[in-house]
Amino acid sequence: MTPTIRIRATEKSPHNVAYIYRRAGHTTFQCKLANGILCSYSYAGIYGDEAAFDFALDDCTTAEDALIACERFGSPRFVYEVFSA
Repeated sequence: MTPTIRIRATEKSPHNVAYIYRRAGHTTFQCKLANGILCSYSYAGIYGDEAAFDFALDDCTTAEDALIACERFGSPRFVYEVFSA
């Protein structure tokens, strides 16, 4: 079973927050705003080729792998960190 993975993406200014996550037992990642609305990865600072980012996430088996993918594809205007509730 795949583990739960959550990455919090916080924009440095004006401090918008989005979450990139995969629920336990699921195979695909999603992006959600802090208010719970599903959104595209661009809200988490993933600009350009969102499909390539999604493919990179498919290869992630740990939260640390996903964090590396976020930092690689993400905007320097965002801070990415592993999040656990």
